[in-house]
Amino acid sequence: MDPASRDLLDGWISGVLARADHHCGVFIGDDGQPFGPRARPWDLPDILVGGRVSDDAIVLDLADGALVLHGVHDVVPGTHPWGPGLRVTVTFEGVPTEVWLV
Repeated sequence: MDPASRDLLDGWISGVLARADHHCGVFIGDDGQPFGPRARPWDLPDILVGGRVSDDAIVLDLADGALVLHGVHDVVPGTHPWGPGLRVTVTFEGVPTEVWLV
């Protein structure tokens, strides 16, 4: 993972941990889109307990369990329907998959 991507991910983790309740949104694929199951902001937020960035992965310790996203190869700031965040492209089950971190 390149240093710029690592910095963006580390910054996102730090920013969420600085929020009062550590609320965030981790959306894989179409999850969290305007007409999806978690469409309205913060109806069912994820709660970040901790996280870290490794060589090619990001590990998110959420209140309901850990999520490891392997094969990070693209991190771009952007705007998701829930708000500003990072669009991260990972390899999920052998397929490039878009994950939004909001």
